[in-house]
Formats: sequence, structure tokens, C-alpha cells
Amino acid sequence: MVEVVVAVFDAAPSAEAAIRDLEAARIPSAVIRRFVNVDPERHIIAVPLHNVLQPGAPMVSVVVDESCARAVEGILESRAVLATHASVT
Repeated sequence: MVEVVVAVFDAAPSAEAAIRDLEAARIPSAVIRRFVNVDPERHIIAVPLHNVLQPGAPMVSVVVDESCARAVEGILESRAVLATHASVT
């Protein structure tokens, strides 16, 4: 089963450091996505990084096999404000 792990960060340097940690753990960069949460009320409205016209909370999502989801979530949690995962059917 495939899982999506999503994390919200307080600043871009924390998100970038988490991405480096994921890549060091041999998570392929092709499954890592960078987003920015542009909703000032902190609801999750993610916009791909290249489409951002205003500042917001950096986000990272990773699509992995369920056997890797907990490890990826742990890596992201070490630098994120919030990290969680869900199964994709």
C-alpha cells in the first residue's frame, strides 16, 4: 500500500534541511514534493512552490510504500511543526 507523508514547517530552511535528511536516507527525490501553505488561517491549502506569489508555511510531501512511511514521518517530524501520514488507495 502507498502512503503520503506530509509535514508543515515554520521556515524554508527547516523544510530544505528535512529534504536533505530524506535524501541522505535514500528516499528518491522524485517522490518528494515542496509546497507552501498560503492560507493565513492555517488551513492546509498547498500550492506548488513554483506557483507561489505570497509567503506562507513551507510544506513537504513524500509518497512512499507503507513500509517506509513511519521512518519518513520520523525524519520530517525532527524538523517540522507538524507531520502526519495517510494511506492512498
